[in-house]
Amino acid sequence: MAQPEFFARFPAVPIGTSKPASLLDGLELLPGVTPARAGLQVSDSFTRILYQAGTFLFARTKVAVDYKLLLGIAGPSIAFLFDPVDVTARNQGGQGKVDLDFSNSQEITAQSGVIFGVGFTANIHIVQELYLPSSWHSPWRFKWTSVLDKQLTFNVDLLQLLVWLITYLIGRGSGNGTQRGAMQPDTTATLKKLLNGQTTWRMFDAVNGGFPGSRSLSPAPRFTIPWNMVDYVPVLAQFAKALQALKGDLFLGPTLSIQFPTTLQLSRLTVENGQGAGTSEDYKNLDYTSTKVTGSGKAFTPGATPSRLTTHVNYNTRLAVLLSCVFSASVAKIFSVGVNTPSLDLLRLLRLPRP
Repeated sequence: MAQPEFFARFPAVPIGTSKPASLLDGLELLPGVTPARAGLQVSDSFTRILYQAGTFLFARTKVAVDYKLLLGIAGPSIAFLFDPVDVTARNQGGQGKVDLDFSNSQEITAQSGVIFGVGFTANIHIVQELYLPSSWHSPWRFKWTSVLDKQLTFNVDLLQLLVWLITYLIGRGSGNGTQRGAMQPDTTATLKKLLNGQTTWRMFDAVNGGFPGSRSLSPAPRFTIPWNMVDYVPVLAQFAKALQALKGDLFLGPTLSIQFPTTLQLSRLTVENGQGAGTSEDYKNLDYTSTKVTGSGKAFTPGATPSRLTTHVNYNTRLAVLLSCVFSASVAKIFSVGVNTPSLDLLRLLRLPRP
C-alpha cells in the first residue's frame, strides 16, 4: 500500500544554542567536571582591613582601608549556530524524513572555550576633621567639621600582571618582539563591566563553514607557551636585534600547547505533533550530503501539524598537551619563512590517563 504523501516546510529556521552564537549561552564543554558550567558567573570578596580614628587636640583623623577581589568566568562551554536552515518534513518509502537544508545558510559556526578575569581593587578613605565653631553667630558652639574627605582607589588586573610575568620570564625581558602571546584579550569585553573595567582574557577557538559536508565541526581552544631560545644565545640575540631594526622577527625554540579539541556532531532530530497532537518522534540514521542532513524515522500522519523541531547534538572533548619546536624568520614584508615540527603528545608519551 502506497504511503500517503505528507509535506510540511519551515523556511529560514535558526538552529543553535543562541543567536548570535555565544559562550554565555553554550553547553558545558566538560560535562560533569566541576566547576565547568555554561553561563556567566561573577563573585566578589570584600574585606575591611583598617578602620581607625585618632584625635589630637582640635583635630581628628579617620582612615579606612578595604579591598575587594573580583573573579568572573564565562564557560567553559561550547556554542554553535546554523542560520538560516530550511526544514522539510515528508514521507518517502514508508518512512518519515526530516531534511535540514543548509544551502542558504549565512552562518555555520561552532565555538568553544572560556572567558575569565581577575581583578583586585583597594580603597583608602581619609577624612580630616577640625573642632570648629558651628556658625559665626554661635561661636560658643563647636562641632566636628570635615576639611578633607579623600578616597583613593587602586585597581590591579591580576591576569594582566600574570601575562606580563610569563612573557618576561620566558623572554628575559628582551623586548625584541619575538614572543607570541599565550592568552588573548577578550575583545568583546564580556565581563569588563562586571569587573570594574579589568581586562578579560580568553582561551577560545571558532570554526566556520564546511558543515554538513564535513559531518562535524571541531573547535580547539588552546593555551600556548612559546620559549624563544634566541634570547639565550648571544650571537642569535644580536642577529635578532639587527632584524628588529629592519622590522623583522626571529624565533627559535620549543612551544608547549595545552588544547581542548572538541568534535561537535548532530545525533538526532525530534519532531513534535508529527503524528498528531501530543506525539513526539526521533529521526535518526542521519544521511549527509554537501548541503543537506536527512533524518529517518516514523512516517508522518497526513493532516498532522508538526509544531516543534529539536536538534540533538553530541560532542567529545579531550585534553591534549603537545610539545613542538618552531623556527621562523622574517624581514619586513618581503621575506618570511617558518618551520614547525610535528607535535609530540606528552600525555601519550608518559602514558598518563586523559581526563
